[in-house]
Amino acid sequence: MKKCVRITFAVENGKILESIRKKARSLDVEGIAYRSASDEYETIVHGEKEKVEKFIDAVHAAIIDAGSEEFFVEPYLKEEDYRGVFRVLQ
Repeated sequence: MKKCVRITFAVENGKILESIRKKARSLDVEGIAYRSASDEYETIVHGEKEKVEKFIDAVHAAIIDAGSEEFFVEPYLKEEDYRGVFRVLQ
């Protein structure tokens, strides 16, 4: 079963996107991650339910390591075709 979520978080360190990209590739999920405001980031991820759950856990751990507690996960309807890749926009 497939799952699609949007993860919104705030951190001061923009290098977190690189660790998110690596985790997405290792779990073979697709989607996009980008900076939406000065210290706010948004990630949309789509894939097998178990892999998406592991990705959420990994992102949450990375955010805590970066010194932040702001982390929101919400269901998301897949509106775009990510063509099987995870992209990071800087």
